Amino acid sequence: MTDTPPDQPCQLAPFARSRQIDDWPPSPQRNSGALATSNRGWRIRWPVLDLATCSRCGLCFLYCPDAAILLSQEGYPTVADDWCKGCGLCAAECPKDSIRMGEDGEDTQP
Repeated sequence: MTDTPPDQPCQLAPFARSRQIDDWPPSPQRNSGALATSNRGWRIRWPVLDLATCSRCGLCFLYCPDAAILLSQEGYPTVADDWCKGCGLCAAECPKDSIRMGEDGEDTQP
């Protein structure tokens, strides 16, 4: 390990991943980044939406790592049940606490 003086920035090695997608290992994702298979099989928690308190800010949509939150024409969130893995990011980021994590199979709207 080389000590870098505090007045000089560290030197990072260049990122070496191939830019050709055919060189990457196989994964459950399509080339677009969307999942090609359902996440539903291993989910144990489910986002339960309270649309009465929803401010339609769209943060749940933006933070969802699997694009499982969809926005309706009116801007309200809905959950694509096959793509949601139950991670809870949508509930954690909701500023109005309009999303809570319930048991899988629980109704999405109270």
